[in-house]
Amino acid sequence: MSEIVRKNIPVEKRSPYFCVWLQEMAEQGLILKSVGFFRCEFEKCKSQKRRYRVLNKSYFSMSEDEKGIYEDAGWKYVPGEIEGAAIFTTEDEDAPELFSDRESYRKSVRNKWIGSIAMILLWTYWMVKIIKNATELFGGEYASIYGRLHNYDGEPLYLLAVIIVLTVIITAVFIYYVWNEILIIRFYTKIDMPDYHIPYDDKGYQWEKKANSLWAAATIIIIAGLIVGWIGMKANDYSLADGLDALEWSGEHPLLLREFDPETWDEAKPMIEATYTDDYDDTLSIDYMAGKDTGACFSKGYREQLSIDLITGEGEAEIKEFPSTGVDLEDIDKYVPPLLTSTRCFYFSAYYMARSESIAEEYLGEEAAYDLYGKVEKDAWSKALEKVRIECDGTDYAGYYTTQDPDAERYHECQHLLLRKGRIIQIISYQGPLDIRDKMDLFVNEMNE
Repeated sequence: MSEIVRKNIPVEKRSPYFCVWLQEMAEQGLILKSVGFFRCEFEKCKSQKRRYRVLNKSYFSMSEDEKGIYEDAGWKYVPGEIEGAAIFTTEDEDAPELFSDRESYRKSVRNKWIGSIAMILLWTYWMVKIIKNATELFGGEYASIYGRLHNYDGEPLYLLAVIIVLTVIITAVFIYYVWNEILIIRFYTKIDMPDYHIPYDDKGYQWEKKANSLWAAATIIIIAGLIVGWIGMKANDYSLADGLDALEWSGEHPLLLREFDPETWDEAKPMIEATYTDDYDDTLSIDYMAGKDTGACFSKGYREQLSIDLITGEGEAEIKEFPSTGVDLEDIDKYVPPLLTSTRCFYFSAYYMARSESIAEEYLGEEAAYDLYGKVEKDAWSKALEKVRIECDGTDYAGYYTTQDPDAERYHECQHLLLRKGRIIQIISYQGPLDIRDKMDLFVNEMNE
């Protein structure tokens, strides 16, 4: 019984190098038996000179007369096709080529190079799309408004690293594919008949084998990266709990509303609990979250956030009529009338351990700059920090300022407190009956625990 050997295909199957590789294998004593998606199956025998040709037409679409012509000329069909193209082989040195004139050859490959142009357009589209999305992630419109560090909120550092690596690799793979398609077009459209007598040490042939190996490795890395990213997100799910689940939060940080303003908490807690019962007051919009927080700028983080708003009416949608063709999910908010609300109570308390003191300082500055100026322009964060600085013992930095909320139901002023000690920062925003500065020592003590 003959020995069967399976080998991965090291070149692009539509390029002339595929036939050259099969001829090289034959001289090494491996005769092609069948072709798979990524691999070829060979029968091991003695070394022999063979020619291989790819006919850009399915064997099963050929008439019996056409098959007979090739067989009579000394060409034998090899089972298995590559993208609808049949493979023929012969060991007869005198067997004529499948195409003996330029016109018939051009007609047979016309669809192939047109297909290559379509592939170039497709690969280019996806390459531009991925690069654009990556650019927005690492410095797009969001970063220009809220600051470069806030742009990474919610994304753990390992995930950003995975995204960077995958973006570089995917871009390189796309560039390789586009370049490869250009080479295939060049081969199919050149003036002379194709030349398959390419030496095995040809630079182009050797390069394509190496490039295909790199492409295979890149594909494995991409798949592994996606799996690692997915597993990491599942294993490190720091998404905040909300509603009744948030009421159960009892972590070491941050300073909770029940500790800072017990009276407001005693009023708010029944409202949160009633949200999921028949006693829910539908004139109120209640949003409560608490738990571990995450972000690429921090090694750990915790946050509590409570917003109770009185619904005063309904505004007008940006777009009033739904199109007959349907609505893109990304634009659905433009068709939904927004609720008009009036703030009754608001509390935001975040505790973060930044990865460095410089990150901690800049992150606080971006908070202040956005609240004061509406966007975070270059170097605006340092000016904002100086503008709101106050004296506070036990901290490396303390800042306090207010923003106005004229439509609020009760308290028309939102207080903001920023604290830093080393790499630890606290961000507090509060609309309520107390002056946050009177209880500032509670937040300072939080950083010393």
